[in-house]
Amino acid sequence: MSTKVVIGKAKKGQHSNKKKEVERNASPYFDEYHDLFTFKVKPVPYSFLVRMAEEIKAFADEPTTLRVNDFYDQKGLDPKDYYRFKEKSPEMQLSHAYLMRKIASRRDIGALTRKFDAGWTEKNQPIYDKDFKDLVEWRASLTNKEGNKGGSTINVVMQRAEDTDVVPAKKDL
Repeated sequence: MSTKVVIGKAKKGQHSNKKKEVERNASPYFDEYHDLFTFKVKPVPYSFLVRMAEEIKAFADEPTTLRVNDFYDQKGLDPKDYYRFKEKSPEMQLSHAYLMRKIASRRDIGALTRKFDAGWTEKNQPIYDKDFKDLVEWRASLTNKEGNKGGSTINVVMQRAEDTDVVPAKKDL
């Protein structure tokens, strides 16, 4: 298939509206991937990536969406293919960033309302929330600046309290 592509600026002496035209062979497909449902290699036109970006946005808006993995698993995509497509498509980059923000917000609200375990959420939140990741890194840098790398042990020595009527003596078992 032959396609005309207009590149560059007009050469000296040419009319300024004219640009150099170059003929090149172009495939109608932008990329390809291995479909995990059919185990066949499928061609990918750029319109497929735009449609996938729209599907990512819709997936992000579902109230049960908590993981990116669920999207590409549902589509039969290998994670490497998903992230390769994301790097090549500005539409997918925008929808992926939207998905990450929605998941981060959903997890944060879930931890605040005790719908999710806060400890689990805190450990995974930096994956989805850049602001939270920056906060964790900032805290770590403060710890390193103070020289408290290994933690410190505090020993508290208490005198034996006298027995009283309110607190009777402890009997050995």
